[in-house]
Amino acid sequence: MMHPETGKYIDSPVEQVRVSLVDILTTRKGTLVGNREYGSELLNFVDGPMNNKIDMHRVILEAVDKYEPRIKINSVEIEFVENNVLQVVLRGMLLNTKENVEFIVENK
Repeated sequence: MMHPETGKYIDSPVEQVRVSLVDILTTRKGTLVGNREYGSELLNFVDGPMNNKIDMHRVILEAVDKYEPRIKINSVEIEFVENNVLQVVLRGMLLNTKENVEFIVENK
């Protein structure tokens, strides 16, 4: 897998999953030509009220379950940190190594 910003090969399984999760959760569903289903609806919540955390959890888990089979998510934390920056903390386990991991995804 190539890093989307540096173009360098990523050989670490943890880093591959991190890059994949960032891509999945920050790609608005319907915007990828050739695969309109790819991504998530998470960014639809950025300008809305924070009382939709249940729906936000749902769209995060649906997208991760569908597009990143290498991880089992155990917990999700969501908060707005500043200037409409949405921060998602995902904790789970990599299925191939049984390693516990934590990833932070922001919509910067």
